[in-house]
Amino acid sequence: METESLNRKIKESLEHFEYLPDMQPSGTWNETLNHRLRASPRKHKTRPLLVLAIVSLVVINGGVVLKTLLPGSTASSQDSQKLELIAENILFNPDSANN
Repeated sequence: METESLNRKIKESLEHFEYLPDMQPSGTWNETLNHRLRASPRKHKTRPLLVLAIVSLVVINGGVVLKTLLPGSTASSQDSQKLELIAENILFNPDSANN
């Protein structure tokens, strides 16, 4: 019996709530709210170590990208020329071995 009366009261309250008139806040209420929001201290939750870690990762990634995109350095081209010279003088060329 109690659940039926409770359900009836809930339905009546919901019907009463549905027929409430629209309410708008007053101008002073909006001004007070905006004043409180502007006056409240801003709290930043960024940690300096996290920012430093992110910046360092970005710099490292940027360096890797630049190294791969830029043409090879002169040292690596000199090394490849030396290896070609060694290959020509010391190693056997399979095409010339057949002659």
